[in-house]
Parts: sequence; C-alpha cells; structure tokens
Amino acid sequence: MVETNSTDEDRAMGHRPLGSRAKRRESPPREYVDEEGVRYVPVRPRPPVTLLRHYRNPWKAAYHHFKRYSDIRIKEEKESLQDVANRRGVACRAQGWKMHLCVAQLMQLSNLERDVYIRLTSLQEALIPKKRAGVDDELHRINELIQGNMQRCKLVMDQVTEARDTMLKVLDHKDKVLKLLNQNGAVKKSNKLKRKDRA
Repeated sequence: MVETNSTDEDRAMGHRPLGSRAKRRESPPREYVDEEGVRYVPVRPRPPVTLLRHYRNPWKAAYHHFKRYSDIRIKEEKESLQDVANRRGVACRAQGWKMHLCVAQLMQLSNLERDVYIRLTSLQEALIPKKRAGVDDELHRINELIQGNMQRCKLVMDQVTEARDTMLKVLDHKDKVLKLLNQNGAVKKSNKLKRKDRA
C-alpha cells in the first residue's frame, strides 16, 4: 500500500508521486549488455564549450575603448627639484657644454662660408676687367653664377649667426639654475654628514 500523503523530507528532496508523466518518460537503463556481450553505456551529449556562454555584456560597452588617440592621456610622473639636483652630472649639463660645442661648430661653419665668400669676391673682381665683345655671354653667365653663390653664402652666414645667438640665449638663466641646483643638492649631502656625526 502506497502512502498518498508526502512528508517534509519528500518535499525538500523534490520527490513527486509517480504519475502519468513519469511513466511516459522512462529513463534508459544505465548499462546495457547485448547478446554478444557488448556493453552499451548511454552518454549524454555535452554542450560545446564556448567563451560566450559565461560572457555578460556590461552596460558600458565603450568604457575601455577609445575612438581617438587624443582620448588617451598618459600620466607623467613629475620629479621634484631635489631629485633632479641629486642626479649625477647635472651640474655639467646645467653649464651647457653641449650647447657650447654646437656653438663652436656653428662658428666653424660660419668661418668656412666667410672664406668662400672672400674667394668668390676676389674671383669676381678679377673677371670684371677682362670683358670682351665675343666672350661677353660666357663671362656674363659666370658672373651671374658667382653672384648667386655670394648671395647664398651671405644668407647661410646670417642664418648660422642667428641660430648661434638663439642657442646662447638658452644659457641666460644658467646662474639661477645652478644656484637652485646647489641649494637643493646640498640637502642630501648635509643629511649624510649628520648621520655620520651621529654614528
């Protein structure tokens, strides 16, 4: 005789009384051995493994994606003046030795152009009195070429001199920079001396 009333345990476990649906849906046997002795085991097909099954689309889909390069801002680490002052060889850099080296090279370039300009003027002065009627066209063309080269030399000399003056203007604040570096660089040395005195 079967009890019709269910208990609390049956409800918690999810047991249902056998009805017409359970009879229709009979599960296949777990193992089956045929007449020849071959054993069959029913296998439930597993769903294919995909990454999209566990993926949940966030509400802010474009939160970490940028449309333009200007949307990305790189955070630059700022160094303090004391860190810069304690670097090795910062006093030599503040003196501007690289700048002086470039200025010296520009001076050499300007002197070379001046030498070329002097040679061209002497050549032009030597050719002017030798003008003749038959060779006038060739001398005129040579004179024009010399005149063009002289203008180029003047232009190069002016531009090099201007660049040299602009480079030297960078070093106008050298004394203030060296004063700041000496003030902030001396803090670390004095702290080291105090520690040695304590020991």
